[in-house]
Amino acid sequence: DEAKQYFNLQMEYCNRILGLDLPDVDHYAAYYDKAAIYAFRGEKEKAFESLRRFNQQKTILAWMHQLIKIDPLLENIREEPEFQQIVRDVEAKYQAEHERVRQWLEENDML
Repeated sequence: DEAKQYFNLQMEYCNRILGLDLPDVDHYAAYYDKAAIYAFRGEKEKAFESLRRFNQQKTILAWMHQLIKIDPLLENIREEPEFQQIVRDVEAKYQAEHERVRQWLEENDML
C-alpha cells in the first residue's frame, strides 16, 4: 500500500510536469518515469505509450542511456520486441550525440 501511494505521487508529479512549459528533457524524463511505473504495475500498453513519447527525444543523456538497460521497474517488458527496439534507438541516439561532441572537441582543439 505504501509503495502504491508513492507510485501514485510520482505519477501525479509526472503529469504536472507534462502540463508545464518546460524544456523537452524534463518532459522526456517524466515520460520515462511514467513508463517505468506502468511497466512495474503490469500495464504494458500504457508503458509502451510513454516509452514511445520518451523515444521521440532527439538526444539521450548518458545516465538515461544506461538506466533503460538495467532499470528493474522495466523488467516486465524487457523481453518485448518493442522495448528492445526502443533500447536500440536510445543507444543509437546516444552514440550519435557522443560522436557529435567528440567531433566538436576535435575541431576546437580540445581533444
